[in-house]
Amino acid sequence: NQPMVLALMRSISADGRRIAAAGFQSAEQAVLSIASLYDAYKDVVGTPPDHAVAMEAIEALYKTIQNGRSFSASEFEASMNRAHKLFQKIGVPASVPS
Repeated sequence: NQPMVLALMRSISADGRRIAAAGFQSAEQAVLSIASLYDAYKDVVGTPPDHAVAMEAIEALYKTIQNGRSFSASEFEASMNRAHKLFQKIGVPASVPS
């Protein structure tokens, strides 16, 4: 169900601050969840027009969890906030000029 998958991606990405405060393992789970959800969304609806930007956002999230010893909650939160802004736009029809 594509609306539910998109809603889950948006919901998880909206909690960047709380996830970051919970620590590295929570951040890691959030990133893996978002990546899996995005893959599922893409499999159902096809490649979105902003796929390259979405993949950049997901890759940026992965970079924040590459090493638990150097995990930066503030970098993770900033990256998650950028991803959230992008996920808010996915699936929203482009406005039609009147």
